[in-house]
Amino acid sequence: MRMQMKKHISLSFVLSLGLFVADLSAAQTGERAPAPAAAASQYTAPNLLARKPLLKNIDCDNPAPEDVAKCTVSTSSEGYIVKDANERTLRVFLARPEGGVQAGYFKNGTEVFRQLTASKKPSEFRWMNSAGSRWGIDDNADGVIDRWKMISAEEVSLEAVAALTSKDAQQFLRLAPAAEELATLGLNNTTESKVRQKVAQMKDGFAKALTGIGLSPKADWVQFSGGQPGIVPASKDGNALDVVSYENVSAIVRDGENHDEIKTIILGTIVKVGDNNWRLIGVPHLDDPNSQQIVADYTFYAPAAFGEVAQDGPPTPQGAGEINQIIEEIGEKQNSLAKVDIKDRAAIHEEILGLMLKCAALQSTLEDADLWIRQAADLVDGGVRGNEYPDGSRKLEILFQKVKEQFQSPEPAAYVKYKQIMAEYYQRLHNGEDNLKAIVEWMQNLEKLVEDYGKTEGAARAMLELGGYYEMMQNDNDAMKWYQKLAADMPSSDYGKRAAGAVRRIGSVGKVVPFTSKTTADAAFNLAQLKGSPVVLYFWDSYTETESAALKQLAAKYKDIKIVSIGVDDRPESLKKYLEANPLPFLQLYDTVDGISQAGQYWGLQIPPMMIYIDADGKVVRQNITNTANLLKVIEEK
Repeated sequence: MRMQMKKHISLSFVLSLGLFVADLSAAQTGERAPAPAAAASQYTAPNLLARKPLLKNIDCDNPAPEDVAKCTVSTSSEGYIVKDANERTLRVFLARPEGGVQAGYFKNGTEVFRQLTASKKPSEFRWMNSAGSRWGIDDNADGVIDRWKMISAEEVSLEAVAALTSKDAQQFLRLAPAAEELATLGLNNTTESKVRQKVAQMKDGFAKALTGIGLSPKADWVQFSGGQPGIVPASKDGNALDVVSYENVSAIVRDGENHDEIKTIILGTIVKVGDNNWRLIGVPHLDDPNSQQIVADYTFYAPAAFGEVAQDGPPTPQGAGEINQIIEEIGEKQNSLAKVDIKDRAAIHEEILGLMLKCAALQSTLEDADLWIRQAADLVDGGVRGNEYPDGSRKLEILFQKVKEQFQSPEPAAYVKYKQIMAEYYQRLHNGEDNLKAIVEWMQNLEKLVEDYGKTEGAARAMLELGGYYEMMQNDNDAMKWYQKLAADMPSSDYGKRAAGAVRRIGSVGKVVPFTSKTTADAAFNLAQLKGSPVVLYFWDSYTETESAALKQLAAKYKDIKIVSIGVDDRPESLKKYLEANPLPFLQLYDTVDGISQAGQYWGLQIPPMMIYIDADGKVVRQNITNTANLLKVIEEK
């Protein structure tokens, strides 16, 4: 997309050719320009050819000193054109309509680099024709590119190699996608979190890459090797937009004293973020045929050539032995909790927290560290709820600040903050503080979390908490507000689907709601089959099953009522074990996929046990009934 010279600029716009001194001096030297009369004599070939590009390593024609005197300068209303003795263009300096100078640098008579400068305005640098298509922006006009307006995938690999050669971390990091660019990709929460963590690793990983790859200052980029790009299409349960990327990209480099050493550098993923605009996701490393590390260098899809190897997973972290020892120690301390008085458990919780955070620090990826941090936050929250760790909420606040500083992805910080808010609320109740005040501040904190952390898991949990609280207070309007927001913000996540289910359930009264599932024997179930009889849908799990005895009595009294028992345990083994010890004389449903109850999600179950009463016509009479006593009242009212 080559920019053409503007032929419509009038002589009055330039005022005088001496005006260029002001622009060139301000842009390139910062000096005040001489008066136009004094400046005119400066526009000779030696003077103009002495003006070099602000950027280094621009491959353009530079005549030998003995040939400079043979060069000529022509002028027009637009500016100056420098040509060599063979009438081949070397430089073009033009006035910009908005102020400043457009400087063109040529090779073999063709413009290959264009520099646009103006005092106190962003500078722009463009490669063109045989030099490529890069377009860089220098926001603070300091002669260093701050961001790429346009760069191809091939040029991303070239720039990465150049950064490794010059040991320029800034040059490398500007190849990574900015937060606003990631937002335009329409990634689902899981993928976006993964990408943000990989991008965060690039900062610390660059120094290690310099040592591991070891390019000399003489190294030259030879070619891009990435095969063809692939597309991950948008889907209902995946990314909102198509994602186009190259995976397992490598760059071929010549190095050594005589350029006789060929190196292959694995760069990772290069993703498209705009029209002919690509970004790097990954930390470079030297290709080692004896290493499996290459299988970790894809983000959105596994290249076919590495499909089988990728199933083996990433290599074991270097601290695996130490981590295993710490895990054993954590298990021992957790087992010891039940053996000591409740007032002495805080110290043990503190020790376990320290061990878990140590495990997090030993992980080889931020993604794995995140898992340990979440477990640590869960542990502290559980300790506070059990009134065993009074200082837990304060420790979570400290952890939140640390995680917020260390992780570029907002996910870990949002999760820890959610746990801190919950722990703080329960600690206030344990301390005997005013219950209403504690609830008001708890809700305000949850709302602030949603405001600060948007579409994260922590914010999703906060919205479910708020919706659930308003439901408990029988304020369905405010409950619907939070459920609808979550369903709209995160429609493809479990939380968004559960919120959509809650909206369906709250709005179900007086309606026939279709519902299908499957029994523990894997037989199909359709609620419509029970039309003609009143039905109770009873949601429970093996940890909260408290209503079976009362439901048996209710069934004996109202023989026409069909009770459908819906287990929502995350694992079939736990449900089976419970039913073997505590048989339930009801039709038993179970349909859990990857730990998520499909029935619970469909009906927006928040906390079991929960019951829904449906009349003989198949219409919902009452939803979110929490115990059999309340169910009995509904039946008798009917």
